[in-house]
Amino acid sequence: MSDESQHQPEQEDENQEEVPIRIFTAITIEGAGLKKATWQPAVQVVSGCNYIKLNKWDRDLTLFVTGKGLRLHSGKEHNINRQWFSTVAELRKEACQESLKRVIKEAAEAEGTPIPQKIRPATQQDEYLAGRTVQVLAPAVQNADGDEVHAEHQMTMLWGIKGEQLWVELTTENLNYVRLAILHSSAAAPAPPKRARGKAAAGSPKRRKRGRKPQKPLCDEDHEGEPDQEAVPLAAENM
Repeated sequence: MSDESQHQPEQEDENQEEVPIRIFTAITIEGAGLKKATWQPAVQVVSGCNYIKLNKWDRDLTLFVTGKGLRLHSGKEHNINRQWFSTVAELRKEACQESLKRVIKEAAEAEGTPIPQKIRPATQQDEYLAGRTVQVLAPAVQNADGDEVHAEHQMTMLWGIKGEQLWVELTTENLNYVRLAILHSSAAAPAPPKRARGKAAAGSPKRRKRGRKPQKPLCDEDHEGEPDQEAVPLAAENM
């Protein structure tokens, strides 16, 4: 073996970039449907409080709620695609709008100017104006017989306008409510077929002016509402 071949691995190691050291602080949840498993949800820290992400396609959340794993195979589906997510997302949006309305009203009173008769719709960027959290009064939970299994429940949530991905303050009370609410919620209404949505868009005046867009290939599938990637632990700190 030549001297050149003996030194080649050392040269390759020198050319590789050193991987930075990272220290993780992960929050772990146990109990309920998890049984012996554990759940490390995605976490955001706001004003010293932890908020976890609730996604209807999260495998660990599915197991936590139902005690069974997420399955997406046709004929053997098992998921938590429930109406509760849509309901709470709408309540969160309303809470954001009320929060923005309150801030604009207080600013007008402080400046001695008239309060606007019509408040513009809240946007995601308004979280830096009105505050990053809102108070949401989630609905009571009833079982199939109409008996109440959990009363209305107030949760602190992160500001959000669009989508059904929810960030909820991490407390045992919230987790207990969320589990029962999802478990007893009805299935979410199916999304309209892609072709039906296309026909609705084609009927608008703007669409007629622009003309119809070329159709996508038949093999192109609509991925709206499909699972997101797995949740990740609390963000790491670079050293």
